[in-house]
Amino acid sequence: MFGLGVNRLGATNQKPFSPASLFNNGEAGVWYDPSAASGSLDWRKNLLEYTESFDNGAWSKGATTVTANATTAPDGTATADKVIATTGFSQHRVDQATTSTAGVHTLSAYVKNAGYGYVWMRIGGSGATFSIADGSVSGTSAGVTTQSQDAGNGWRKFSISRTAVANETARINVLPTSAQ
Repeated sequence: MFGLGVNRLGATNQKPFSPASLFNNGEAGVWYDPSAASGSLDWRKNLLEYTESFDNGAWSKGATTVTANATTAPDGTATADKVIATTGFSQHRVDQATTSTAGVHTLSAYVKNAGYGYVWMRIGGSGATFSIADGSVSGTSAGVTTQSQDAGNGWRKFSISRTAVANETARINVLPTSAQ
C-alpha cells in the first residue's frame, strides 16, 4: 500500500521492488524517493506493519473479514486482500495504531470495488470519503488534504494527509454509500 515503485535505501541493489518484499514480515521501512523535486533526501518511514496483509493480526478488524491474496494487485502480483463487510455493525473497517511522533502523516491505499462503493480513510478522527467508481472525494475533514488517482484495471489509489499528533490510528472503512 505504501511506496509502490520506490527504492529501498540500503539495499545492495537499488532496483524497484514491491512493498510486499519489505513489509510482509512486519519490518519498518525507511524510504528515499529519488524523484523528490527538491533534490534533497526525502525520507519516509512506514508507520504501519503488514501493509499488504490485512489478514495479519497487526490489523484490527471491525465487522469485517479478510480474504488474503484474493485477486491481482495493481503491481500484477496475486497479493491483493479482500476486505468483506459483515452484517449488523456500522463501522466495517481495518485499522492499526501507529507508534509515531507528531507531524504530517499520509495514509494511502489501493482500492478496487468488491461490493461496497466507498472508502472512508482516517488518520485519528480526521479523513475523507472516496468513491471507488469515479474517484470523487466527499466529507473531507478540516486540515486534511486528499489525492485520488486511477491506477488502472479498476484500481484506484487514494491518499489522505494531515498534521497528526503522536500515535494516531490509521483506519480504512468500507461503506455502501458516501454517508459516514
